[in-house]
Amino acid sequence: MAKLKIDGGAGMLKYPEGDQHLLESEIEVMDAVWDSPDPLTTNDIHAEVSIRRRSAGKPIASFTTIDAIVRRLIRRGVIDGEKRGPRTVVIIPRLTRGQYVAYAMNYVSQSVLKKNLLAVLPRLSGADASGKHKANGSNSVDTDVQQLLETIADLSKG
Repeated sequence: MAKLKIDGGAGMLKYPEGDQHLLESEIEVMDAVWDSPDPLTTNDIHAEVSIRRRSAGKPIASFTTIDAIVRRLIRRGVIDGEKRGPRTVVIIPRLTRGQYVAYAMNYVSQSVLKKNLLAVLPRLSGADASGKHKANGSNSVDTDVQQLLETIADLSKG
């Protein structure tokens, strides 16, 4: 299966055709990984996903299912498994939640609008082509939009 890579030219995370996004079950696993201050084992991930699914009233996934999802994410290059001891492997994310959100938003922008998110976002935030805010004529852009633009720009540095 193809691995995630950063395309320095477009400044976006790219999956080869057919691997464009994470499945809901993969996002559940990634949420546990992203939310933890420390690296997790597959056992830890299973426990955390189980707690979250139970509190949401969803059925609990088996350890085998979570292990298969972790292995798939490793093959795709989204996470790494780092050996710590003879029988312990911890999971390390290869991208942040913000990087994935930027990738997913860019994918939607390119699919629907046929334009890179970096070109579209200022307009979506209410700015005109020069970057001035349409409502008040200022050069200010909403701080969330600015942070997203900075994340996208950082990705382009690869």
